[in-house]
Amino acid sequence: MFVDTEDQKEGRLLANRGPEKESKGEEPAVEGRIYIYEMENYASVVGRYLDLLMGEEQGFQLVDETYLILEERPELADEEGSLTLAKTSVQEGRVFQLAIGWSQPTAT
Repeated sequence: MFVDTEDQKEGRLLANRGPEKESKGEEPAVEGRIYIYEMENYASVVGRYLDLLMGEEQGFQLVDETYLILEERPELADEEGSLTLAKTSVQEGRVFQLAIGWSQPTAT
């Protein structure tokens, strides 16, 4: 994963939960996974992760809670933050979403 490459040991995986299916009313179930890491320097790590995800190869875009594309990349802070990235899914009419959040003092 992005925080545990051969040349950069910046965090460790604490938990990998999922796949979990969540049903929202009459809509089909949504499958999700949750990864929990312990690390320092969140802003730096999340910034590099955003560079990778928003690059041409992956094609994610930052969005708000209504899936409107954000024009500017927010300034990241080590203390806490959250972001949502999305791109069109390979399944017609669906969106592939990544929700990223971090906070102190839990360091996760």
